Amino acid sequence: MTTPLHHFGGLGAFEGDELADDPLPAPARPDDAAAARPGDGAEAPPPDAPPRRRRPAWMDDLPAPDSLLEHLNGPQRRAVEHRGSPLLVVAGAGSGKTRVLTHRVAHLIATGDATPWQVLAITFTNKAADEMRERLIGLVGPVAEKMWVSTFHAACVRILRSHAERLGYRKSFTIYDDGDSRRLIEQIAREMNIDTKKIPPRGIQAAISGAKAELAGPGQYREAAAGIFERRIGDVYAEYQGRLLAASAMDFDDLLVNVVRLFREHPDVLRGYRERFAHVLVDEYQDTNRAQNEIVLLLGAEHGNVCVVGDSDQCLPPESLVATPSGSVPIEAVRVGDTVLGTAGSAEGAVGTVVHRRKGWYSGPLVTVEAGGHRLSGTPHHIVLCDPDTDPGKHLVYLMRRIDRGFRIGRTKSIRKDRRGDQLPGYRVRMVQEHGDMLWILRVCDSLEEAAYWEAWFAATY
Repeated sequence: MTTPLHHFGGLGAFEGDELADDPLPAPARPDDAAAARPGDGAEAPPPDAPPRRRRPAWMDDLPAPDSLLEHLNGPQRRAVEHRGSPLLVVAGAGSGKTRVLTHRVAHLIATGDATPWQVLAITFTNKAADEMRERLIGLVGPVAEKMWVSTFHAACVRILRSHAERLGYRKSFTIYDDGDSRRLIEQIAREMNIDTKKIPPRGIQAAISGAKAELAGPGQYREAAAGIFERRIGDVYAEYQGRLLAASAMDFDDLLVNVVRLFREHPDVLRGYRERFAHVLVDEYQDTNRAQNEIVLLLGAEHGNVCVVGDSDQCLPPESLVATPSGSVPIEAVRVGDTVLGTAGSAEGAVGTVVHRRKGWYSGPLVTVEAGGHRLSGTPHHIVLCDPDTDPGKHLVYLMRRIDRGFRIGRTKSIRKDRRGDQLPGYRVRMVQEHGDMLWILRVCDSLEEAAYWEAWFAATY
């Protein structure tokens, strides 16, 4: 059964007879055109037959399905033509991943396997969404302007504008940007007599945002709190959410969290959107957080028509050493079934078994890091867990970013005392003092003079 668009609050409205309740016919093939023309020997319909629906105008712009496969290589063609089960496309930068996704959407429509309003295409930035829509306009015509091609947040806003009342919000709820959110947190922190020099509002905001990305509410956050600071942040989190609801307001993270809540708590709404979006496609899937991933899983749980595209070029080059119980070996020598050692997010490490091995390719810059007598190279987005603490008596040169003020180069002692006299890593003290949002350690130096030289060198060079 096809659920018409107007049953969902006018989302992505199409005009005229394109909103009829009965399913639209599949796009006509070129060789069917002659049979449909009167006067060419076509048999006339019986007098009592219901009138034939006029073919929607947007179908006139559809290309022949085979034309969409031209200039695609073998793997790209298979990805575009795949049907009937979830599809994961993994490839590096510049390999045509987004092209595959847009051609797949166009192919679904051109073959009649989906209508334009049965497709949800998601990417991560407004710019990327606009580019994807422009590509689709070039492939299937102006109807692509009315398709759901957007970011996760934009799609969630459209859903919540129709159903926010189910969660206790007005449909005309307010969306708080980062500045609005931070000001509310600052107000709550003052009212709770929290020392904002020890627990900066920016840090509280980041902690709350991280919790929401993992679908952890205030209660879960407080239960998992490991210390007094986390418990105080949990108190702010609970009050913050209460005030947002009282004001019928959501921050950016709430847009995702509340759609997950809506789908989980109201099965009828979820069922409607599952019927509405018969095909879900996501670009840059490696960047999804838990909330975004849950939305995709909920929408595609029954029909399974989910296609996600990700970047595999977040890896280590040949000759990188991998730790094993018997010593380090080059990464290319690791085989399925081998036992390797990983950090597991702690200093103790963990043992694991290799279950899959795949050789890839990459064309682009590598980043090399030298620390503690070790040297490691990898692609720019490769994440390596490490212990950033350094020995006493060292000096660090760092790059700090504060969102509202930009970047700056600085230096600090490896270990220094905070206001209470506790010894802490110097960069942590600097982050608290300057309300920094991000920090990179650029160099570890043995003396103040060496650190001063490199601080000036980095500042002058970059």
